[in-house]
Amino acid sequence: MKTLFFESKRADSTTLWNDFVRKAQTPQGAMLCAVVGGKLSEGINFSDELGRCVIMIGLPYPNKNSVELNEKMKVIVLN
Repeated sequence: MKTLFFESKRADSTTLWNDFVRKAQTPQGAMLCAVVGGKLSEGINFSDELGRCVIMIGLPYPNKNSVELNEKMKVIVLN
């Protein structure tokens, strides 16, 4: 079973990264859950066994100027 590492606002990113690298290079491996645009996403090179698979999950923000969104908001406000 792989060790899971999570980026958080409180975690020291250097320590987290070093722990992840150390564990990822073992036969067991490791998984890192980080935030796009977070501390860990800036200038880190995920090479070789450090980045075998990348899965991105996002919640896109709607365009506030979208006609469709504005019409839906009008209906919500009027009801």
